[in-house]
Amino acid sequence: MANQPITQYKRDFIRLFPNGNYDPQGLFGTNMAKFVDIKTLVTDITITESLYQSSIICTLNVLDGLNMLEDLQLEGDEIIEMQLSKDTPEGKIKYKHVFVISDIINYVRPKPGVQTYQLICVSEHAYLNQLMRLNRKFEGNIGTLVKNILVKDLGAVSDIGEISSSTHVIKGIYPSLRPVNAIRWLTRNAFDDGNPFYFYETLKDNKPGTIFFKSLKELAAEDVVAEYEHKPYYNDINPIDDKDLKEQRKKILSISTPIESAVFAQLKKGAYGSVLSSIDIATKTVVTDNEYRYDDSFVIGDNKFRSFKKDKKFLEKALNEFPFAKSYNASLNSLSFSNFNNYHDATSGNIQNASSKKACMEASQINVNVCGDPRIRAGAKIRLKIPKSLDAELNKSGKSIDQNKSGVYIIYDIEHSFNLDFEYTMSLQCKKDTSNIDYDKEVDVWEQTIL
Repeated sequence: MANQPITQYKRDFIRLFPNGNYDPQGLFGTNMAKFVDIKTLVTDITITESLYQSSIICTLNVLDGLNMLEDLQLEGDEIIEMQLSKDTPEGKIKYKHVFVISDIINYVRPKPGVQTYQLICVSEHAYLNQLMRLNRKFEGNIGTLVKNILVKDLGAVSDIGEISSSTHVIKGIYPSLRPVNAIRWLTRNAFDDGNPFYFYETLKDNKPGTIFFKSLKELAAEDVVAEYEHKPYYNDINPIDDKDLKEQRKKILSISTPIESAVFAQLKKGAYGSVLSSIDIATKTVVTDNEYRYDDSFVIGDNKFRSFKKDKKFLEKALNEFPFAKSYNASLNSLSFSNFNNYHDATSGNIQNASSKKACMEASQINVNVCGDPRIRAGAKIRLKIPKSLDAELNKSGKSIDQNKSGVYIIYDIEHSFNLDFEYTMSLQCKKDTSNIDYDKEVDVWEQTIL
C-alpha cells in the first residue's frame, strides 16, 4: 500500500445486463448471463444511504459515445451488478451490490456523437416493492414480521443483516400496503424500551447482509467505529505504511453545520414535554392528559451533558414543564383479540418517550466530509475532534478542542462519491442529543474588540 493516495479506490466491474437475462445463479458457471461492462463509460458514481431510507440509491453518470442507450434498448428495468474495492489497513474491502435501473434522467447531447445521462438505480427489493400489495393477516413480534416480508415477499434472503425484535407482539391485517410501506407501518409502533426503530439498507458489506431493522437504543450502545480530526495540515499526503494510512484517514476534509442549534424547532415535536389522550373503544374508557417530561434519559451516553440549559426559564418554567407543547391522541381496542395485542396497543405506552428521543437527536447536527472509509455505514457511531477557532494560547480555557462541536455522533446519512479519477470521499450527516459542555454552568462574560 506504499505511496497510495488515501482516497484511492478501484472499479472492479460495473456489469449491465440488458434484455432481462440476469441470472445470479449462473453468473460463474457455463451458462453465464450476457452482460456489458460499462465501467469505462461511467464518469461519477454517487451512492446514498440513510436511516430514513429503505434502499440505497445509486446514481451513475454516463458519458455514452457508443449509442448504448439505443443499441441495448435501455428502458429502466435492467440489472446492474457493481463491485468497487479499496485497500485498507484491515485488508481489501469490496463493495458488491446488485441494482435495478429505476430511472434514466437528464439526457443531454453536449456535442454531436456524444450523449450523457444518469442512471438512477435502487436495490432489487425496492423495485419489487412496486409490483405488489399485502392484504393478509399477521401476528407475532414486529421484528419477525419484518423479516417475513423481506424473505417471503421481496426475496431479500441474502441481503438481510441484523433484524432486531421489538418488545411487543401484535396481531392484525395489512391494509393493502406495499411490502416496504407495510414495514414502515409496523415500524411506527415498534419500540425498544421507549426507543424507536429504523429500517434501512447500507452499502457496507456486513455479513450476512446489508438490510437492518434496529432500534435507536441498539445503535447508541454500539462501539465507536472511527475517529476523525480537523487539523490545519497533515504530513505524508501519500502514506508509506499502515500507520501513516491510519493517521491520514482520520482527516476531516471540510465541516459545515446547516443548523447550529435546532432546539426551537424540536419543542413542538415533543422533545422535552408532551401530553397523551387515549380512548379504548371497547370499554369506552378515556384517559386524558398523560404527561411526559424529559428526564435526562440520554440516547448517546458517550458525551456528558444534555444539549440545553435545564435551568433556563420561560414564564418561570423550565422547557420540560410545558407538556402541552405536543399533543398525542391514541385510539385503542383492548378486546379486539384474546391472546394478542392489536397494532395500536404499544402506542400509548411508548409514543411520547420515542418521539422525544427522535426529536432530541435532531437538535444538534453537523456535516463532515471525510476520505472514503469502508468501516463507516449509516447508524454507526463516530467521534469527532474539532479544534477551537481561537488558538489555545489565546483562549481562557487553554484547551485546543471545541467541546461544542466535538464528541460522539450517530451517522444518519451518507453520500458516497466515487469519481473518474478513482477518488472516493464520503459526506456524513451526524447527529447527537448530548454535549461535552455543561450548559447549566455560568458563563464568564468576556469582551473582545473587533477591528
